[in-house]
Amino acid sequence: MLSYLRKVVRSWQERLEAKLEQHRAYRELASLDDRSLADIGITRAAIPYVVFRRRDTECGRGIRKDKKLPVANGGCNPVAFGEGHGK
Repeated sequence: MLSYLRKVVRSWQERLEAKLEQHRAYRELASLDDRSLADIGITRAAIPYVVFRRRDTECGRGIRKDKKLPVANGGCNPVAFGEGHGK
């Protein structure tokens, strides 16, 4: 029973840490000017999608292999940008 509770608490802690990291990434991207955002291939309007989209997509499942995969959120959050994305 105690090991089950430890697993539950650890799971909650990991989810909380992931959410905090997402919010840090959001703040960091939001602090960039539009030119800097364009340099990395996103628009200001795309920031919430890039940061908060579903975790299984962020961790690489369902992302085409020919896309660039910059990593954020501790290595679990690759973001695929295609040519012309956000334009």
